[in-house]
Amino acid sequence: MGGISEACLSKLRSIFGDRVITDEEILKQYEEDQSYIKGKPSLAVIPETSEEVEKLVEVAKEFRIPLIPRGGGTSLSGGSVPIFGGIIVDFKRMNRILNFDLDNLQVLVEPGIIYENLNAFLSKYNLFLPPNPATGDQCTIGGMLAENAAGPRSYKYGSIRNWVLGLEVITSSVGKVWIGSRTKKWVSAYNLVSLIVGSEGTLGIITKALLRVAPKPQYRIGISISNNNLEKACEIIVALTKLSIDISAIELMDDITIAAINKAYNAGFPESDAVILLEVEAFSSNDMDNKLEVLSSYLKNLGISDENVHVYYNADEMWSKRKLAGESLEKVYGGRLDEDIIVPVSFLPETIKEIKSLGSKFNVNIAVFGHVGDGHLHPSILVPKEKSLTPEIEKIKENIFKIAVKNNGALSGEHGIGITKKQYLSLEIDANTLKLLSLIKQTLDPYNIMNPGKKI
Repeated sequence: MGGISEACLSKLRSIFGDRVITDEEILKQYEEDQSYIKGKPSLAVIPETSEEVEKLVEVAKEFRIPLIPRGGGTSLSGGSVPIFGGIIVDFKRMNRILNFDLDNLQVLVEPGIIYENLNAFLSKYNLFLPPNPATGDQCTIGGMLAENAAGPRSYKYGSIRNWVLGLEVITSSVGKVWIGSRTKKWVSAYNLVSLIVGSEGTLGIITKALLRVAPKPQYRIGISISNNNLEKACEIIVALTKLSIDISAIELMDDITIAAINKAYNAGFPESDAVILLEVEAFSSNDMDNKLEVLSSYLKNLGISDENVHVYYNADEMWSKRKLAGESLEKVYGGRLDEDIIVPVSFLPETIKEIKSLGSKFNVNIAVFGHVGDGHLHPSILVPKEKSLTPEIEKIKENIFKIAVKNNGALSGEHGIGITKKQYLSLEIDANTLKLLSLIKQTLDPYNIMNPGKKI
């Protein structure tokens, strides 16, 4: 079987028993994630403890076999695709809450726990883990850590990296390590937590995560603002980022996205060139009233009339519609290639204008939506999946990345580099820095078995 010797297989079965998967039909589920890349694994294992993962790494070192960690399989950059064969490490059984410290607002979890399942537990104590990716009902904490996932509320709360205190990681260089601390401030060593988070499984395998959690606001209200000028909408967004009230999310959808959601699901968004979505949080009704009063006055000063503003007194209603964006575009246009650039918020107007011009140049529809409060855009190239790897589409992707870099931005804000963006990394990162990244990889993974071919 695909590069796995009988000696290796025997050692794996001594560790995992019948949790070694070799059946080709079952293995097909591991061939792809939510990107357009596919690859065949040699086999899969389903660990139940970090000790089993430790033993697995030793076997992989001995036989020089790639290890590909997998959570919910929701990566959009090919992060969990086995491009060189190897062993899929499926964390679905390592999904436990190991410790909950209410006094210090901390929770210790295994990597396979689903994001929404963790928040369901935390909500019993009026707490939550703020970063909220769109695939929260599918993605695992391990996957979120690997990609440094974020979501709409990243405007206020940042990405998952901001909420990590410590990690247990199995490396191929020194074995099991604990990095970080239970304290809020800590400078006793290099900040290896920040290095591992977002490393896409290329430096080690995360087996435990100590996370900060926060009190959950009792009131959340959504607000949509329609505008018939996309450039003007971007200017409004820049102005909103300077407002002092507690806005937790600022989103944007262009006319293509709006029309697709309305057509596919009759969502009822106003047909316009742009819709801005805001979320405001508060811990009391009086506090919310005060914030809405300030916001209303500010919007009027920006020349926004009441008829262009809609209030969702239950913000979940607004978010349930917004979450339909990607699905609706695929349904209406037969497929999409979703990108993930980020620029400083002041560069949003020019960036979106240039992306739209790119669509006209190549005669391809490009929808634009995203978490614009922090300059994060998801340009979606609307083509059927079978056309997503054509030279023309690759050229459009390259141009989108060049636009981002030209406007002081980056190739990825939350989806990761994976396979799909790796060839374009030099557009953003200079040669010496790329050498440094390679040295870090070689130091922590001298056997090159940790998700090889990804990130760098």
